[in-house]
Amino acid sequence: MKRFFEDVEKGTLPTFSWINPRLFINITSGEGSNDQHPDHDVRLGESLIKRVYESLRSGPKWNETLFIVTYDEHGGFYDHVPPPSENIPAPDDSKSFPDTFDFTRLGLRVPTLLISPWVQRGTVVSAPSASQKPTNSSEFDLTSIPATMKRMFGLKDFLTKRDAWAATFDDVFTRQDKPRDDCIETLPDVPTTLDAEAASWEANRPLNHLQEDYLHVISKLNHVSRDHITLQGHGGDWISEQTDRIFRGEGLKGLFKHRSESES
Repeated sequence: MKRFFEDVEKGTLPTFSWINPRLFINITSGEGSNDQHPDHDVRLGESLIKRVYESLRSGPKWNETLFIVTYDEHGGFYDHVPPPSENIPAPDDSKSFPDTFDFTRLGLRVPTLLISPWVQRGTVVSAPSASQKPTNSSEFDLTSIPATMKRMFGLKDFLTKRDAWAATFDDVFTRQDKPRDDCIETLPDVPTTLDAEAASWEANRPLNHLQEDYLHVISKLNHVSRDHITLQGHGGDWISEQTDRIFRGEGLKGLFKHRSESES
């Protein structure tokens, strides 16, 4: 995050930046997980959002900025609105193991915040307008983000069949002819200090299922035994390093080679 905040201050952020919250406690700094995933301390995630917003708001490129805050899961409580399941294209030809689900339906609803001086105050969008729907069945979906980026930046190709189908939200930014000048500069403070008992529990609690799955993926993609990956042994910095390797593709090469050799 240090590089991100430096780039914001200098006005040198790339056109698109992705912030992935911290899934594990950072053993080096002692900072806890700030991804707001159950059962993590939601206040740490609020502090991350506050810090990012205030950095962008005070930066020289604020009038050219869209800050999107979204979530990949809803937190464990069933939505009262059934997910759409008709005329939903699968992203590609893949199926889940053991080939029982083909992704031709949507998941439960998640909140998404569009924060920008180009968004009118009090804007709430619960469904796409007809002009933002490529097909009659199109809905807002997590892939609406890359679909909107493609439309705004004039990109050539879609990523998958799903984002080609997804509704976009770029019409939200066309409702005024100049950026707002009344966006607050600082958000309310978030109390992040844990009492001694809570801090001890946070530092010593076992990994949850999501963290275990995450480490399993990292171990497979980087050819490291899961038994050798522990927070005490590597810490949050090591996890971040391995995650970066995966996203850069460095951790995938060996896996693909291994699969090819096994299949042959």
